[in-house]
Amino acid sequence: MTSIFRNFLEAILPAWLTNTTSLSHPPNTDDNNDTNMYHPSSAREVYHVAFLLRQILVADLIPIILDFAEYWPRTTYSCQESKTYVQHTAGRPYLSAVLSNAVCGPRMIRKIEIHVTSHDQGWSSFPQDHGTYNGSWTWFEAEVRSAGSVGEDEDEHCVKKELCRNVHADATDKTHTTTWRYDAEDDGERDLVRSLGPGSSISVVPWARFPGWQNYVTCASVDVYAVAVRKL
Repeated sequence: MTSIFRNFLEAILPAWLTNTTSLSHPPNTDDNNDTNMYHPSSAREVYHVAFLLRQILVADLIPIILDFAEYWPRTTYSCQESKTYVQHTAGRPYLSAVLSNAVCGPRMIRKIEIHVTSHDQGWSSFPQDHGTYNGSWTWFEAEVRSAGSVGEDEDEHCVKKELCRNVHADATDKTHTTTWRYDAEDDGERDLVRSLGPGSSISVVPWARFPGWQNYVTCASVDVYAVAVRKL
C-alpha cells in the first residue's frame, strides 16, 4: 500500500516540485536501509508538500495520504567511534538517543531503525560454528526507557530487546539492521513504538560473554521516523 501512495505523490507533485529529486530515488538513498524510499530531512519539507497537496485535495485527506505514503521525516542519532568490548567492559551503552520535542510528539513515532556495524575476535575453538550465528557470544541489545524514567530504576522502567549477534569467528565488519514499526503484527513491538515520545531514550548496548570473546564496534545509528502533519 505504501508504494501506491508514493506513486500517487509522484504523479501529482512534479508540476510544482520541478528541479527536485524523485521521491523513490533520492541522491541520499542508503543501500543499508530496508527500503529505497526517500524520506524528508525535516518537518518543514513535509509541510511544504502538504501545502501543495492542499491546492488540489481536501484538508482531511492530506495527513492520511502522507502517512500511508510513509512520507515521514527521519532524524538520525549516530556514533562512529571504534570501540572494543570484552566480558568485563560489556553492558555499557555505545550510543544513546534521547528523543526531543523537535523530533516527535506523543504517539507520533512510526518507525525505528537501528543499524550496527561490528564483528567479533575472528577466531574460536568451535570450527563447526564458524561463519554462522550459532554459539556467538558477542551481541547487542537495545535498552528503551520511557520519558521521565531516565536515571531511575532500570528494571522497572527499562525494556531490553536483543538486536543482533555477530557472525561467529568472523573479523569482517557486517551491518545488521533492526526495524520496529507502530503497525507491527507483534503486540510487544507495536506497543513499544507507540509508547515512545519526547524524553524517551534508546540505547545500543554491546555485550560479550566468556574469556576470549571480543565485540568490535565500528559504528551504530538510530533512525527515528515520525509523523509531521496530523491535521490541517
